[in-house]
Amino acid sequence: MKYRALKELALKSVDGNKTKVFKKNEIIEEGFVLSEEDKKNVRVLDNNLGMVKKHPGGRPPKTINDLPDNWEENIINLSKEGMSEYEIRAELGITFHLWYKLLENEKNLFSITIKKAQDLCQGWWMKQGRIALREKDFNSTLWYMNMKNRFGWKDKSENDINLTASINLVDLFDKSKQK
Repeated sequence: MKYRALKELALKSVDGNKTKVFKKNEIIEEGFVLSEEDKKNVRVLDNNLGMVKKHPGGRPPKTINDLPDNWEENIINLSKEGMSEYEIRAELGITFHLWYKLLENEKNLFSITIKKAQDLCQGWWMKQGRIALREKDFNSTLWYMNMKNRFGWKDKSENDINLTASINLVDLFDKSKQK
C-alpha cells in the first residue's frame, strides 16, 4: 500500500539500517515502517496512481446484523398480540427507513419473518372479533373499521374495465355498401 505524508516524517526502513525524511505531500516509498503515530499523519493512496483514496463518507448502511438480539422472536411474539408494524418498530427501536430497506429483498430472513408476523397479527384481530361477537357491548363497527384500515378490507370490489377499440370508418362504409 502506498501513502502520502501529511507532514514531515522520519521513517526507518524495514531492516532498520536506514532512516529517511519524507517531506509533506511526498509519497512514502515501500520498505519503510509506519508506527501507529505515523499512520495518523499519512493518507492512503489509490494503487499506483498516487491519488488519495476517497473515503466512502458517512456511516455504513445498517443491515440485518444491526437489529437487536432476538429480533425475529420478538417480532413474532409482538405480532401474536396483534401489534402493528408501527408498534413493533417502536418496541424494537427500528427506524421506518431501516424497516423498509430490509424488506426490499423478499427472500431474506427479515422479509419472511415480517410476512409471517402480518399473518399472525391479522389472525389475532380476527380471533378478537370472533370471540367478542357474543358480547353484548361489542362494537362491531369499530372492529370492522379497524380491519378495513389495518388489513385493506373493502366493502365491495370495484372492477375498472377500460376497452380501447379503433374503427376504420372507410372499411365499415365499404362493407355496408356491399350488402
